[in-house]
Parts: sequence; C-alpha cells; structure tokens
Amino acid sequence: MKIFIINPDYGVTPEQLALRCQLLSAHVGPDVELHMECLTQNKIEIDSALDVALVAPEIITMALRAQNEGYDAVVIYCFSDPALDACRELLDIPVADIQKKIKESR
Repeated sequence: MKIFIINPDYGVTPEQLALRCQLLSAHVGPDVELHMECLTQNKIEIDSALDVALVAPEIITMALRAQNEGYDAVVIYCFSDPALDACRELLDIPVADIQKKIKESR
C-alpha cells in the first residue's frame, strides 16, 4: 500500500519530510510505503481560516496527482483539515485526516 501524505506547512525541507515519514513508519505495517510532500506554490503556514482557504487549491491538486500516480490513500497532515472535504468529494481513494486518529488514540 502506498500512502501520500500532504503536509500543508510551507518550507519543510526534504530531510525533515523524510524524518517524519520514518517516524510514522513505526505505526504502519511493513508493506506500507509512506511519501510526504509539503506545499511549494504558497508560502503560507496555516494559522487561520483564511490560510486554510488559500492553500486549498494546491492541496486538491496534490491529492489528485497522488491518485493519478497510483497511491492508495491520501492523508492531510494538518489539524485544520484544509481541503479535506473537497478532496474526499473529488478522489476515488480514501482521504484521511490526522485529527480524528489522534483523538481516537487517547
């Protein structure tokens, strides 16, 4: 299974993204491949509802690309869940958020 993780924070380095995937890999099965990317078109760190709206188009584009590249699922790696509902409407693969999973684990 291949999972594409969208990190909406701008400016995360490739090394930081790889480290996050490595940490998350401890919580998935050995047959799961994780890939994480952050936004590159918007220089926005999500701190408000306006930020969520401004980054949504790029997140939707990234999610659609992931589906087209053969990923089995997309994860929005942000507590604000930017573009979550829109991605779920558009894609044929599952789109998950991290907020619900973290709440369930408490």
